Amino acid sequence: MLLATTRAALREQVAHLAGAAHAELDVTGEPAHLRRAWPSASLVVVGCDMRAGLPVAPARRGGVVVVAEPQESEPGYRYAVALGATDVVLLPGDGERLVELLADSVDSRDAAPVVGVMGASGGIGASVLAAGVALTAARAGLACALVDADALGNDLDVLTDTRGEPGLRWPDLRDARGRLPPDALRAALPFRGGVGVLSGPPEVEGPVPAAAVDAVLPALSRGHDLVVVDLPRVLDPAGEAALPRCTHVLVVAGADDRGAAAGRRVVHRLAGRVGDLGLVVRRLPQPSADPPDLADHLGLPLVATVRHDPRVAPDSSGLRLRPSLRGACRQVLAAVAP
Repeated sequence: MLLATTRAALREQVAHLAGAAHAELDVTGEPAHLRRAWPSASLVVVGCDMRAGLPVAPARRGGVVVVAEPQESEPGYRYAVALGATDVVLLPGDGERLVELLADSVDSRDAAPVVGVMGASGGIGASVLAAGVALTAARAGLACALVDADALGNDLDVLTDTRGEPGLRWPDLRDARGRLPPDALRAALPFRGGVGVLSGPPEVEGPVPAAAVDAVLPALSRGHDLVVVDLPRVLDPAGEAALPRCTHVLVVAGADDRGAAAGRRVVHRLAGRVGDLGLVVRRLPQPSADPPDLADHLGLPLVATVRHDPRVAPDSSGLRLRPSLRGACRQVLAAVAP
């Protein structure tokens, strides 16, 4: 990417921010060089001081950013219009914004779907479903991450049998902020069954900070084909941060009156906060509700049903994908990651 400015202080500021974004800069103060590199640079960052040498754009293109000092805000915006720039960054205050733009230019991968799974009531099998979806996705050839967003539990370490595996866990990422390198984060997670697992035990250090969730989930989404998040029923700050990052949320409810009542409460809490909300029904030994009727009652599309099977519970070797669970996980994948 190209930086054009004659100011040494501006060059130093942008070079420092480029380092944080892992971006390589071609730096010039010559308008002729800027014109030559204009069409091919992945991103063009132009100092407001260049407006005398390059008053208008050689050709209209995307990926042009004007950088200026706060006292130059008005001429900076005027120059941005002349160049057809997409952004104006006032340094040093907007440094984080420029890091994001530089990093987006370095890593242009599309974000993968982020699927949140939330139980309508305790013990309904939401964590089992989340782990099952992740393992099924990995067996289908998808790069998948499984994330525990429940500050009170570390069930996913047990379900996936990653308790003794080396790698980063939430306590190691409590101070994560800003844009994280996707590939490095993916490689640093505990790994089992083709799935990268980010779990606890968060209770050792206290709740996961929302800012850490805001940094980690986008990086996981850029570094994987699918991210599955086990959401808590009662949203703490970490859950509140994870929820808007989810492209889909699945509510898991039992096929009985208790499941219907619990499902209503969850749907009420999530109404207007989730773009794509679906239902997974767990069939119980003595059901009192039919899954399609329960879905109609809750006003949600029925994504999958899971037969009650106590053998689904994890043992010392991790989660066993019985046929009913495996079929439900395939239905979920068909809905969220076709």
